Amino acid sequence: VIGTLNILKREELPEKSRRLISMMELSATNLNLLINDILDLSKIEAGKLELNFRTFNPKYLIEGLVESCSIMAFDKELEVYLDTRGLNCQRAVSDPLRLTQVINNLINNAIKFTERGFIKIKVDSEKIEDQKHKLIIVLVKIFQMINLTIYFIN
Repeated sequence: VIGTLNILKREELPEKSRRLISMMELSATNLNLLINDILDLSKIEAGKLELNFRTFNPKYLIEGLVESCSIMAFDKELEVYLDTRGLNCQRAVSDPLRLTQVINNLINNAIKFTERGFIKIKVDSEKIEDQKHKLIIVLVKIFQMINLTIYFIN
């Protein structure tokens, strides 16, 4: 599937088709991550899970996840809002794969357990030391709020 999407990306396509292909690619990647998650459980139990620290843009990562997950929300006629105005860092050093797994799981669960209305994802960053920030993700659905704070090196 991922190979076919890569072939499609090379073709001349309208912008809407390109966006859909990008969303499908992200969904396929997330499915691959889910499969790897299952495999990682055995590593966690054995105490052998390794983190892969890399530099990445947290805003792009979160925007891509929200866009991909929004398809499921729109199918349920839910509105999805993303507010990244408080995200003040352009790069982070952390494990983007693990971060993606956690955020993806939170968003998908919020969508799954919301029957009507909206889901709002608010992302902020806060400087805690010279080179360290914390990423604060607040996921709001009707009558419920979930806070997730993640520390990373800028």
